Amino acid sequence: MAAARTVTGRDRAMNADLDPAVRRCLDSLRRDLLDGHPDALAAVEVERSLEAEARRGFRQAVAEARAEGLSWEQIAEHAGFSRHGVGAGEKLFEALAVPGGRLGDNHLSWRCGDCEGLVLDHGPYGEHPSDAEPGHHQDCARLLGEIGRYVAGRDRDDELAAGIAGVVSDHVPECGRWDRSTQGDGPGLELW
Repeated sequence: MAAARTVTGRDRAMNADLDPAVRRCLDSLRRDLLDGHPDALAAVEVERSLEAEARRGFRQAVAEARAEGLSWEQIAEHAGFSRHGVGAGEKLFEALAVPGGRLGDNHLSWRCGDCEGLVLDHGPYGEHPSDAEPGHHQDCARLLGEIGRYVAGRDRDDELAAGIAGVVSDHVPECGRWDRSTQGDGPGLELW
């Protein structure tokens, strides 16, 4: 199983050092591409091409990080999306996802570092891992670990919901009762 890499302060410091170097490189590239073509439309065309290539490279880097086992939230934090608050992983996914077309939902594809399956990642939306990341092999250690974490999280959510419903039922019994059936999405508060 590929070990998930943690984003460190050293990584962030390296990125801060990279920014001026990247700017210098892009400035040099712009000069070379615009050599002898100082008009505004040529500059627009060059900038659009650079933007498209940077986006392709960013998408590929994120796909590689996902293949290594990093979460959408970890990658978003490292890429500066965390300043946008809750849902930074979702914002990153939405910025990079390839439109679904024939394949259905938007996705980012990558090859799993554990099972070598071609995964169509549908983003960090809390879906069952088998649905969110189709393409893993059935016995993939990463997929099985994700499923275990997902089930454990659902169990905690159910316990929390049951506790809240119990408090509501204890304090306002005439408003509802806790339904312990598994209809629909599971247990819930039935109000009348």
